[in-house]
Amino acid sequence: MVSFLKSAGIPSHNIFIEEKSTNSLENVICAKEVFDFIKIQSLMVVCKSHATGRQIRTLKKHLPNQIEYIPFTFNTVYKGTEVNRDNWMETEIGRKRVWGEYLRINHYGIKGDILPLDVCLID
Repeated sequence: MVSFLKSAGIPSHNIFIEEKSTNSLENVICAKEVFDFIKIQSLMVVCKSHATGRQIRTLKKHLPNQIEYIPFTFNTVYKGTEVNRDNWMETEIGRKRVWGEYLRINHYGIKGDILPLDVCLID
């Protein structure tokens, strides 16, 4: 990703790298150690299309309230089957992935790591 950003003309001093995390929650917490989000007004969220809800709930729980989140999603292939926002319900693997995300949102919401399901994400 860093190589892509540099080749696109982004100066190195504008690229902040977090390399300690092993999951989404750790990524947000560790990112706060290398970057100050206080003045940020909007943030593009690059993530799997079927995991966007959990990613944005994690960010909203741990970053300043003024940030607007702009999802930039990508499709994912599991065992040769593409899962995306338009076809996830058509395959067993897609349904399992989306169901798994729902269970994770529920679990992490109850645990307090992300915004729980009863909190609306739309302002």
